Amino acid sequence: MISIPYIKIHTNKNDFIFIPYSLMAFVKNYIPIISQRHEGIHADGIVFYERDDKKFKLKYFNKDGSLSSICGNSLIATGGLYEFIKHEREELTAVIDEGERVIKPFGDKKWGALVSPLEDRIKKMQVVVEDRVYEGFYTDVPGNPHFIIEEKPEDALFSFLAPKIAEHNSFSSGTNVEFVYMENDKLHARVYERGVGETLSCATGASAIYLLYKFVKLTTLSSIYFKGGNYAFFEEDGFVGLIAQPEVVSRGFIFV
Repeated sequence: MISIPYIKIHTNKNDFIFIPYSLMAFVKNYIPIISQRHEGIHADGIVFYERDDKKFKLKYFNKDGSLSSICGNSLIATGGLYEFIKHEREELTAVIDEGERVIKPFGDKKWGALVSPLEDRIKKMQVVVEDRVYEGFYTDVPGNPHFIIEEKPEDALFSFLAPKIAEHNSFSSGTNVEFVYMENDKLHARVYERGVGETLSCATGASAIYLLYKFVKLTTLSSIYFKGGNYAFFEEDGFVGLIAQPEVVSRGFIFV
């Protein structure tokens, strides 16, 4: 049994456990257990990190142990990690499987990250579930796949429908699913993430929605609201940027 130090941070109620990169080999097989609500310390994902001054090397795993090439919320949370460790707020660089991403501080303890390239690669498509046709928009530009449905789902419909779409054979590697709707003059979204289940927010999902509105609906979004909180959008260097406030939840040790 070895002792593994961790720091737990959430971005818009999307929880991450940050663990030193050098310990990945010891922890990797235990990710589904560590991430459980009752047997572990609960997380939507595990982030292995290595820091060289203001440059981070990150490797992200979903709570079921599957590898993901990008997680936008964990990029924003990395800003919170840096501030927690160094008590400083500076522009950072993150190296992930999708390439390099810039993370930068904003006012009021918020951090922003350049998440998705600004590319018009959005496909309208249909998915048949239980003899009903659902129309939506698909894109994998953020680095992972997203299927967006313009509808406000009732709880029962969401719980039934979202997992079936996420695992539908129309998507060779599965997909994240977002339901998007207007309420009280604000754009809202509810998300189901492959390898995780329903989460309270998703930054790559938010950026996929931004791309849909920019290139298909020809409208520039300023913000979007998820159950866990809201994001503000910006554009920089050919990327969609998202701003939110990460919060450190706890730190301690895991024994594996």
